[in-house]
Amino acid sequence: MLLKERFQINRPLEQQELTLVRACVESPGLLDAREEAVLRTALSLARLYKVQHGGLDVGVGAQLTPFRDEVERRLGPVLNGARPPTRDRLVPHVRDLREHAARARDGVLARLRGRVPPEALDRELRHKELVMVTGGGGGTAFVYLGVMSLLAEHAL
Repeated sequence: MLLKERFQINRPLEQQELTLVRACVESPGLLDAREEAVLRTALSLARLYKVQHGGLDVGVGAQLTPFRDEVERRLGPVLNGARPPTRDRLVPHVRDLREHAARARDGVLARLRGRVPPEALDRELRHKELVMVTGGGGGTAFVYLGVMSLLAEHAL
């Protein structure tokens, strides 16, 4: 899969997770921690296209296409709309997506059995990277030290 195609597939899902996180921060009672974790796990699994293990990248994106379509069908209208997400629109999807995500994860693990341990898949789902691109050189980059210090202070 080309990088551009992967970006087109993953970008809407990333936006949905961002909308979900912002809504949960702005309205702490929107979802409990378990409900938020279920939805964020479903979104992370839907975005997954490879699992790294032992220095190799093992593709799983094609196998997850039906799950990805289901997540987008369910959460897209709730998280992509002009209205902010509400509890009554999110909660009905929690149980079903938890079950769908468990089946999709189990299917991926069955396909990868003997090549990739479950821990590697779980690590891919949980690991979030923060990338900061800075410009300039020499003394110009000196101003970024404050930002980097703040990120380190918050364990980011």
